[in-house]
Amino acid sequence: MSESQPNIESKPNPITSNSIGTSESTMNGKSGGTPLNHVYIGKKPVMSYAMSALIQLAQTGEIVIKARGLVISRAVDVAEVVVQRLGGGSYETKDIKIDTERLGEGSEARNVSTIEIVVGKKP
Repeated sequence: MSESQPNIESKPNPITSNSIGTSESTMNGKSGGTPLNHVYIGKKPVMSYAMSALIQLAQTGEIVIKARGLVISRAVDVAEVVVQRLGGGSYETKDIKIDTERLGEGSEARNVSTIEIVVGKKP
């Protein structure tokens, strides 16, 4: 290599995140802190998250749909679409947890609501 070109080594990233909010791992089935059965809700369309949730349900049998703030209603919509419309009657809502997280520090601290919806196969 010439001196004008830096020596750049590319290292594979063991955790790849898909565009729907779930994490996938390429090493030993482990994902660096993010469980494979969690779907994090953001600003994408509801059906994008619903399809991702169905794929995860087929693989794991149970998923956790997580959201906070203004997208909590979208998380509820995703869970209902999966259970009522796309699941064909084979999935149910197993648990719902609501909480409040404190974000920021000092005078800029604020409370943000969170929700976790567990959806799984019917027994």
